[in-house]
Amino acid sequence: MLILLLVVALIFFAVIAPLKTTAIFAALILLILFTVKISTKIVTGNNVSLSEAFKAVGLSIFRLHCCLYNNKL
Repeated sequence: MLILLLVVALIFFAVIAPLKTTAIFAALILLILFTVKISTKIVTGNNVSLSEAFKAVGLSIFRLHCCLYNNKL
């Protein structure tokens, strides 16, 4: 369910943002996902899927948003 919500949010962002911004954002998200995937493999030795990495990145961005803008978690 969380992954579906994150995908819908990304599609909404892609619709309202300019194409150049969307492309840069997508490239940065992929870079972050592969960094999380590779660092998890190196540190723990476990293989994680891209969906698990996407879920972890989405949750961390949500928590960062809560801390910065709402001052509550």
